[in-house]
Amino acid sequence: MRAAVAEDLVTLLQLAGELRDASNLRHHVRLPVNPDDGLRARFEALLADPDKRVLVATDTGTGTGTGEILGMMVLAPDVLSELLEHRAAFVSHLLVAARHRRRGAGRALVTAAVGYAEECGLDQVVVGVSPHSREANRFFARLGFVPMVTQRLAALPVLRRSLGLPEPVTDARIGPVAARRVRAGRLRRPRSPLRPRQHRDVV
Repeated sequence: MRAAVAEDLVTLLQLAGELRDASNLRHHVRLPVNPDDGLRARFEALLADPDKRVLVATDTGTGTGTGEILGMMVLAPDVLSELLEHRAAFVSHLLVAARHRRRGAGRALVTAAVGYAEECGLDQVVVGVSPHSREANRFFARLGFVPMVTQRLAALPVLRRSLGLPEPVTDARIGPVAARRVRAGRLRRPRSPLRPRQHRDVV
């Protein structure tokens, strides 16, 4: 177990892609065409943040260790609730690569989370788990994690339809001239196009 460094970014991006696919997130939110855009910068910011920690589990077996990264996780201090004083170590993006599972890397990562919590003076560990990952939920349940809260996600267009709200008018949809009228509060309903006059042959 060790802290991630800049040289690990390529592998971290690959693991993040695997985690994104495993969480079924692509079916609920609009993902960028190239997920690496911006993600590399966010990883770099995490590596530079003294309050957060990105840890990786590596293959360091005696005599046969290759040093290959088996899995990763992100650690940060957090509050259990804005209305409660209890703080906890929050574990996110914990993933062991599919080809490296059942080798103890997941338990090693959770063990490191315990050490981080004790180092920060925290007495609880919270982990984010996708509801679609039955294997991950069983893994954490066996270690003593219990359900705390269910978070649900909804895209704004879905909520607007459910609540009967009108769709927002955007500049991209109405064009530059109408956009200026929107900003000035003078948007008029567009006129229906005139139908071409029909000519009939006189016999």
